Amino acid sequence: MPLQFKSFARPDLLKTIHPQNLIRLLEPHRLFFEDRGFCVPAAADQELDYLALAGALAQPDEEMSSDLVEALYVIECFSDDPHFDELLAVAESAGIDVGEEETTVDLAVRVYLHDANLL
Repeated sequence: MPLQFKSFARPDLLKTIHPQNLIRLLEPHRLFFEDRGFCVPAAADQELDYLALAGALAQPDEEMSSDLVEALYVIECFSDDPHFDELLAVAESAGIDVGEEETTVDLAVRVYLHDANLL
């Protein structure tokens, strides 16, 4: 069965991740995304094409690096609302400042970027 990231194939969910965090997650895989029609912005104030990104993530293939596959899998596992309190506790113990409007998926991305082993 092919690998799928159902959450990340939804532009509406991708929009809940702060652009700065999303760019940090995607930047190491810039060439992969460019080959699939998505340009990773250089800065958070540049426009993100969420539809193109969702399309690239909806159809992972053998060219997708194992690091990106692992990141997306782990983040997706923790990106639902029941995990918010757990993520919040992990973030606070790791010294990550958490804003009041933090979404669960954005917090999962931030924790993963801080230290993937925390998830």
